Amino acid sequence: MIDVTCIIPARGGSKRLPEKNIALLQGRPLIAYAIEAWKESRYYKRPAIVSTDSDLIGTIASGFGAEIIKRPTIYAQDDSPTIEAVNHVVHSLEKYQHRRIHWILILQPTSPLRVPEDIDGCLDIVARNEADSVSTICRETSTYDTLENGAVYVTHANWAKYGDIYGPKHHYYMMPPERSIDIDTAEDLAQAEQILQRGQGDESIKLSHKSGGTSKATRKKKGRKRTDNRGKGEC
Repeated sequence: MIDVTCIIPARGGSKRLPEKNIALLQGRPLIAYAIEAWKESRYYKRPAIVSTDSDLIGTIASGFGAEIIKRPTIYAQDDSPTIEAVNHVVHSLEKYQHRRIHWILILQPTSPLRVPEDIDGCLDIVARNEADSVSTICRETSTYDTLENGAVYVTHANWAKYGDIYGPKHHYYMMPPERSIDIDTAEDLAQAEQILQRGQGDESIKLSHKSGGTSKATRKKKGRKRTDNRGKGEC
């Protein structure tokens, strides 16, 4: 089985929804959903690494079993690329813990409806040597455009060190719209709450379900999510 390091980028500053990475969804902070989804993955071997500049986020994340690496302020600006935070974690682990990093799994706290099967579906693709990197996509119900949803990114340390999450052979993993919400505003948070309330008996959106089904990857897509991990982001 491939060796995977899970990195959860979670800076303290966020403008549209203050402290959004620890905003409560059904009484639990968003970051807890990412930490616990990784724990339930078939590829789980060690705790997630949370990269944050916030002592509060660090305290909350460690309470859910994550390891914390304090992010320097220079990598926690509004326009800081997520890849810089990822590389800071990789460098810290290699220098101070003498760990060699291979595959990197990036989970954003703002995608709390992803499930462990989404994570495993992406990792299965690289484990089968079908891709150098993978990201999740969903199909917009109104326009039928295919867009990245930001829920899961998988890349290799070799690509990350060159400042890019996307390897030369990149594949996509399809997720259903009901699990693809990206929380950026109070309205998004309310929508996620409604989805979870409606889905209490629906296995497609339970956080601990064992579904089969949306693990289809494709080489093509029609669009890209507004947050590009090589560019500016809010993580």
